[in-house]
Amino acid sequence: MDDENFVSPLEGVAFHDTALTSVQLALDRMMCAVEIEGSSGQIPRGERVTIAFHDLHSFYASFNFAEMLRNARPGNVQDGHYYASGLFRAYVTGGMLEAGATHLTLGDSTPLDDSDSGESMPVLLSDYRSLYDVDFDFGFLQRVGISPALGTVTAHVLMRVGDLSSDLVPAVLSFSGVKSCNLRLDVAAMKDSVRFGNIASLRVSAKGGIVWIYCREGFVEVVAEQVMLRKFG
Repeated sequence: MDDENFVSPLEGVAFHDTALTSVQLALDRMMCAVEIEGSSGQIPRGERVTIAFHDLHSFYASFNFAEMLRNARPGNVQDGHYYASGLFRAYVTGGMLEAGATHLTLGDSTPLDDSDSGESMPVLLSDYRSLYDVDFDFGFLQRVGISPALGTVTAHVLMRVGDLSSDLVPAVLSFSGVKSCNLRLDVAAMKDSVRFGNIASLRVSAKGGIVWIYCREGFVEVVAEQVMLRKFG
C-alpha cells in the first residue's frame, strides 16, 4: 500500500476508553475477530464493535487479565492503529495485540462462531498433572478464544489417537481463572503444516498453572487457576 494515499478502514473509530471484550482466532480459516465495547469514550457505553481480519498471516497478543479487568469500566484500550503495511496494533492497559492481515472489516457481531465451548464433549481430565500424560504431537491447533472479561481461554485442537497415521479427533482445552495469556503465531506458515500437524508439543507446569502449546511456527502460553480437557473418542 502507498503510505501517502492510504486511508485506514478504521478511520473514525475511537479506540481510546473502550474495553477489549474478546478475541477469536481461527487458524483454519486464517481469520481473527476482535471485539471492543464502548465504556467512557466516544463509542456509547455497551455498544460493541467487531473488527474482523481476513487472510490473517501473523498474530501476537500479550494480556494481563487482572489488569485488563480492573480497567475495563473506564476502558482498557488506550489506542489502536491500522497501518498501510496491513498491520493492526492495539495498546491496552495490561498488554497489547498485533494482527497482520490482507484486509479487515467492521461490524456489530463476530463473523466467527464463538458459541462452541466444547461442553458437549466428555471430560477427559480436569487438572494440570494429568496433562503430562496427554500427547498433542502431530495435532492441529485450529481456534483460540480469549475472553478477558470472563477470565477464560479456549483452545480447539485436533489430536492424534495414536501414531502419525492415526485418526484425528476434536478436543478443547478450556482454561478458567486465567491470569495471563501470550501468543505469537505465524499463521501463514502454519497453514503449510498439513502432514505433520502445526502442534510440535505441549508443556505443563502444574505448580505454576502454566500450559505452553508449542507450534511449528509460534506458541500459546496460558497461566490459569484451572484447566479442563474435553475430547471425543
